[in-house]
Amino acid sequence: MLQLGVPYMMRLSDDSVDQTLPWVVMGFIEENNKLASNQWGAQGATIRPQLRVAKEEIEKFLGTYKPQDLISNFNILPRPARTPSGLVPNHWNISVRHVALNPPGDLVFFVQPDSQYVHVEGPIQTVEGQTPGHVLNPKSLVTLQTIARLIMKAFVEGTGADSSIPTSAPWPWTTDERNFARRIIKVMTDMGVRQDLLNMTVADADEMAACDEAWKDL
Repeated sequence: MLQLGVPYMMRLSDDSVDQTLPWVVMGFIEENNKLASNQWGAQGATIRPQLRVAKEEIEKFLGTYKPQDLISNFNILPRPARTPSGLVPNHWNISVRHVALNPPGDLVFFVQPDSQYVHVEGPIQTVEGQTPGHVLNPKSLVTLQTIARLIMKAFVEGTGADSSIPTSAPWPWTTDERNFARRIIKVMTDMGVRQDLLNMTVADADEMAACDEAWKDL
């Protein structure tokens, strides 16, 4: 087992999306991989595969931070004021909902309030690479990045079964929780999402109640 202690000279805020630690770990792995090759002899032969696996896992994590193809495709989506049918506004409510099954999990839940059309992505734990039943931390950078990717995926790939319907980004989009909106906007800004798409606001009480009903009916 390899143990690494990293002293932090600053106090991170609750909403910190600092990525320093993964990069420090990557540097540690690179340096010790050289040591294993040059100095540790037979013991190094045992340690090197462990370091390689650790490096692959950290690289996999860091690779999720800026999924450029997904972000680029999301950034070029049009934002029409109404849906392709023209019948209702292109307005989406997005929230994270817990599913109390065995094992439990969490989904990204999309509702079009004016039509009550719904869509889900996830479970977040599966996409994030966590074990089933893992309790999400709403302030976790990895979790927020995963939710952001699932939001973009839904709109890039389309929220319906009919692939002939043009895809689009939401005109307005809302959520049920102010801190969630702030954190997702921060993470998506850092990921390079274009600014005019980041207009998430908190829904009013009537919309929240309608979305709760849509979740119950799902």
